[in-house]
Amino acid sequence: MVNNTVFNNRTGAIIHGADRYQFYVETTCPQNDYIANNILYDNTYNGSPDNNIWLVGDCKGTGHITKNNLIGINPKFVNYIRTGGGNYHLTSTSPAINAGIASNAPSTDYDGVSRPQGSAYDIGAYEYRQ
Repeated sequence: MVNNTVFNNRTGAIIHGADRYQFYVETTCPQNDYIANNILYDNTYNGSPDNNIWLVGDCKGTGHITKNNLIGINPKFVNYIRTGGGNYHLTSTSPAINAGIASNAPSTDYDGVSRPQGSAYDIGAYEYRQ
C-alpha cells in the first residue's frame, strides 16, 4: 500500500488486517506487507482524531513494514475541502515533497505524471510539479 492520500475518513485511517472493512481489507496477511508514502490527514474514529495506520487481527507480528508516511500533519494541499471536490495536489511548501522513498513506489502519480519529479519521491497520490 504505497502513495495514497486518505482524508476525512470517519471510520479510521488505514486499517490493515483480517475482518476489517475500512480503507484496505485483507483476509489473509502476507509475511511482508509494505505501507509507505501515504498521507493520512483529518481522519477520525468514533469522533476522535485518528490519523493512524492500524495493524490488527491475524496480521500482528507478520513482518509489516511502514515507512515515510505523513500522519496527521497538514500536507498543504492546493485546496483542501473536507467533503471532497477540492484540489489535493501539493503546494510548493508541502512537507510531503521529496520526503518519500522509491522502494515499491509507483512509477507514475494519480494523474499519470512520472515519479520522481524532484530529488526524491513525494508522499501521497500526487507528485509535486511546478
